Amino acid sequence: MTCDEAQKLLDAYVDGELDWSSKLAIESHLQGCRTCSSVLASLKLLVSALQRGALRFKAPQHLRSVVLSGIERANPAILHSFAGWRWAGIPARSPEPRRRPRNRGRRGGRRRSGCGESRSSRARR
Repeated sequence: MTCDEAQKLLDAYVDGELDWSSKLAIESHLQGCRTCSSVLASLKLLVSALQRGALRFKAPQHLRSVVLSGIERANPAILHSFAGWRWAGIPARSPEPRRRPRNRGRRGGRRRSGCGESRSSRARR
């Protein structure tokens, strides 16, 4: 494997996306090539920094207003068209009111059948 071939596969190697034979070929190349090994080390550092969140930053508070005003200056109609869609986050209908549970107790002289008791056995009593 040449350095060009190896370096094209390094991203996939770091992400664990290579098949078994490609992985073995690139590992064999990395054992004898300092250049590709240093590129691999740099990629691993980058992946580690991304996973830790070290490359993220918090934007300044005023950035939102600056960006929105820039968009409005470039195209004044665009913000107004999005403002009309704010209602889309509201549910389409209100939830149904809760119904009161029916009274399932004895009413009107009616008996509920017990466990394993059928209507016909109740009628014989």
